[in-house]
Amino acid sequence: MIKYYPIELHSHTIHSDGDFKVFELEKYMKKFGYKGAFLTDHNTTSGYSEVSDREFLFPGIEWSTFYGHLTILGEDKNLDFTLVDKNNLEEILINLKKKYNIVAGAAHPGIISGEICPGCDFTFNIKDWNNLDYIEISNGDDAYMVYWTEESYKFWIDKLKKGVRIPAVSGRDLHRPNPYNSIFTLTMIGVENEFSKIEVIEGIRKGRTYITLGPEIVLKNLEFGKEIKSGRNNISYKINKLNILGIKPQLSEIEKMKIRFINNEKIIEEKNIKWDSEDFVGLDLNSGYLRVEIVSDLREVKNMKILISSPIYVK
Repeated sequence: MIKYYPIELHSHTIHSDGDFKVFELEKYMKKFGYKGAFLTDHNTTSGYSEVSDREFLFPGIEWSTFYGHLTILGEDKNLDFTLVDKNNLEEILINLKKKYNIVAGAAHPGIISGEICPGCDFTFNIKDWNNLDYIEISNGDDAYMVYWTEESYKFWIDKLKKGVRIPAVSGRDLHRPNPYNSIFTLTMIGVENEFSKIEVIEGIRKGRTYITLGPEIVLKNLEFGKEIKSGRNNISYKINKLNILGIKPQLSEIEKMKIRFINNEKIIEEKNIKWDSEDFVGLDLNSGYLRVEIVSDLREVKNMKILISSPIYVK
């Protein structure tokens, strides 16, 4: 049985440009309510030697280049970013994956590169996006307030429409504690066996992800990242409220919700939903992909996307 857990995929310490000491990051993440997290300092894994709980905080790195940033998750060796240029990223990732059990994805691709964040957009020449494992479509706290959230979302949708099978994730890009009444986005990752770094990486690789501001979605006899046949499909689902300390304030603000089933970017079903509810839909699906979104009015934003799933592929 697949169980989904909240995992933070993007964080920094004093070993790059963060304010957290490693033990402070561990403490903050645990108090927030994550099941696990990855440490992804810029261009170094030096901080991982200070991690006290390696069953909770997993190794990673954020390669920060003039052609884009990407997070690489799963390895504590200092993978050399200096070998990368605009045209050889795929070749390097393919070779690294032969040696290490890692996944890699584009970080905040919707940001416009500039003096504040040089190389923060994603301009690598990628011939086959299936050589990457995910796209970070939500970056930072209060992601709904910044332009690059929508741009990163469009970047991901563009790849799906072109037939790329790639899941979506979020990353808080944590550098320091957040003392504000912010809206936090979580990545939920489906784990098949006992929780571990290996299982989390496999969940990402298989596309078992969704991002959420509070709702938990449970599909019966179906998983994100799986294949189903085109034509008539009956899909049963349950909507719960995530029991995570760090998002309790924002959960109290979410009231009326709608769930949308999206086939190849066409909304084919939309329903009002409530917390702790179960229902099913009968969908006539065309080949391509099916996604699920939940929207709600939140912080004076109409129809804010409060859950975005990775695709279910339709053949």
